[in-house]
Amino acid sequence: TKTNGTGGFSSAGNNGGAGVFNDVGNGSTFKGAAAGGGGSGVNPLPPKDMNGNPEGTGLGKGGTGADGDQFLIEGTPIYYGAGGGGVGYNFEGNPLKPGIGGLTPVGTVIGGTGSDGIGSPGTDLTGSGGGAGRSGGGKGGNGVVYITYYNYSILEVEYLYFEAKYNSDNRSGKLTWATSKEWENSHFEIERAVNNLKTWTKIGEVNGQGYSDTTVEYNFTDTELPAVGGNIFYRLKQVDMDGDFSYSVTRSIQVNALEGTTAWIAYPNPSDIGSSVTVALLDDSGYTDGTIQIRVSDIRGIFQTYTVQNPEDVSAAVNSYLENARPGMYIVQLFWGDKSEQMKLVRK
Repeated sequence: TKTNGTGGFSSAGNNGGAGVFNDVGNGSTFKGAAAGGGGSGVNPLPPKDMNGNPEGTGLGKGGTGADGDQFLIEGTPIYYGAGGGGVGYNFEGNPLKPGIGGLTPVGTVIGGTGSDGIGSPGTDLTGSGGGAGRSGGGKGGNGVVYITYYNYSILEVEYLYFEAKYNSDNRSGKLTWATSKEWENSHFEIERAVNNLKTWTKIGEVNGQGYSDTTVEYNFTDTELPAVGGNIFYRLKQVDMDGDFSYSVTRSIQVNALEGTTAWIAYPNPSDIGSSVTVALLDDSGYTDGTIQIRVSDIRGIFQTYTVQNPEDVSAAVNSYLENARPGMYIVQLFWGDKSEQMKLVRK
């Protein structure tokens, strides 16, 4: 409704809010409207009052869009939610005074700015509002969904148990273990250490299940326990399909030394052609670091000599000779320090 009277003067629109209407006096009921943030455009131009001012638009600048906010994904800021700017007219002598779109915390405009034509769109993927315009409101920026999750490391194997027991009847170590879950589990390598945890040796391998969420049971029997006996330690080296690995807890058994009147022992003896023989030092108290000479001969007295640096290498030297040996009896002579010993080997 228009009445005669002096044209109204409105203040600026509230930032990011709706238009504000002010009754500006002189008995007039004319109400000037200050532009707010966002909203539809106005087209055609609104009617004018008796003083030529656009009715319903007011003499104010467009409201500034509300500022947006941000969150971080791995240190990268993601900006969102700024308001659009409004349309303003004839503010302080300016024919058009549109509101600026809302800002990010670092001062970048991501909300749409008001316009005399069609309002500017909000920045895409921020969900920010478009600016108001005389011919049409700007398009709001498309939103986006970010899904974040905790990156927990998946254990390749979850053990239910791992146990080691000594069987004195056949002088062997029985290892048993079970898993409740497996993920990309390639295999287990069985490692053994004797009387200390410094030196570990792989003595066997057992294939894994690969993928499983049910109980899987495994076992391995160590039938070649050291002749000297003592504390025998075991651990499992679990290897996944990419070659990464991890170790289980350590288990141990107590093993008695083999009985004998000599310092060295060979077993099994007799042994089959094609099988290996273990030659071990029963009592290492008389051995100090130094070379060990080995002489292996047949019943004709034809011999071959080897030199090694520690007792663990004696077996390999003897077995290298036996690879081409025929069935029969052989004499092994050992020389270390000021000591020597002779033993008989039978191949069948």
